[in-house]
Amino acid sequence: MGVRHSPWRDGAGDAGRADPRPGTAADGASPRGHRRPRRPEGYRITTYRPEFREQVVAVNAAAFAHHPEQGRLTVAEFDQLTAQPWFDPAGLFVAVHGDEVVGFHWTKRHGGGLGEVYVIAVAPGHEGRGLGAVLLAAGLSYLHGHGDDRVQLYVEGDQERVVRMYRNAGFEVAQVDTSFRMKETPQ
Repeated sequence: MGVRHSPWRDGAGDAGRADPRPGTAADGASPRGHRRPRRPEGYRITTYRPEFREQVVAVNAAAFAHHPEQGRLTVAEFDQLTAQPWFDPAGLFVAVHGDEVVGFHWTKRHGGGLGEVYVIAVAPGHEGRGLGAVLLAAGLSYLHGHGDDRVQLYVEGDQERVVRMYRNAGFEVAQVDTSFRMKETPQ
């Protein structure tokens, strides 16, 4: 499902401007009144460094083991993606627990005020602690700080917990895509 978000819209004004009033993006709350999520104790959020690459790919594989494409990303493919002109290491947020990478949020900027939640992944042993929401908030803040007043993402509709996280952050469904496949028929 395609989801779009104008994260800093206050419901009446223009999106994209930080507003210093309480309850707005400038004080750590979303314009819809949601507080910025708290980082779980024992975790830190940093930006991407090349020495994280194998761990990021491993987290991606574990988090998307159910997904036929996303879960198969290789280190070589990851390196190809990070060599693209749109890649900015400052827009790839990494959650670390001790010395272990346990999650990440990779953002993508499209220009014209449009950013993307390219990938968010949390390692299975670290889910359910709010880490995804913290990573999402870090990425949205980065995109907003770079002038992106609209943010899009794509998520599988059956991922109810993830869809709930995005809705809680103020995202709304903008488009639903349906895929079909033929049933195998016995010969």
